[in-house]
Amino acid sequence: MQNDNNYHTTSWCFDNETSTLHLDGEWYNLEIITHIMASGRIPQGPIDIYLDKDFEAIDLRLCIKHFYEFKSIKVHPENKYYMEHDGLVLTKDGKKLIIASRDVVDVVVPDGVEVIGVSAFFGNQTLRSVVLPDSVKQIMLYAFKGCLNIKSFKVPKECDADMLISAFGAPSFLAFREQQY
Repeated sequence: MQNDNNYHTTSWCFDNETSTLHLDGEWYNLEIITHIMASGRIPQGPIDIYLDKDFEAIDLRLCIKHFYEFKSIKVHPENKYYMEHDGLVLTKDGKKLIIASRDVVDVVVPDGVEVIGVSAFFGNQTLRSVVLPDSVKQIMLYAFKGCLNIKSFKVPKECDADMLISAFGAPSFLAFREQQY
């Protein structure tokens, strides 16, 4: 277990046997993540990420994004801030989807989710289908940018073209739209 005491307690350990990075504590200083990545203690290649029960980050998506070769994210069931549902990391109240594991293929976002977060699925090349419930009111910028293998995408009734252009990025959305017709 490595402890870095820059303003808040953070701890992490890498399990070589399972290729899993365990994160715990309060991650408010994202420079620590750069330090971990530069340390050479995490091997190159895809890894799994496990958020322990006391893990908290000021911006979870930005924190995880630093580990750009992650496959999946799991959350301890007693975590106070986040929960995991079929490879999706949500706020504990279930209203915001923050980030998705990169190994999800067919996604059905749970009813009750209101916001799909910024870059939540960014660059997911395995994603083939997405079903968003009618509870989704906002899809943030680049939520699906770079998801080039989506074949089916069910949107909420209240979803408009501007929301989708923002979610996919204009060129990606136009290519996806042409593919669907």
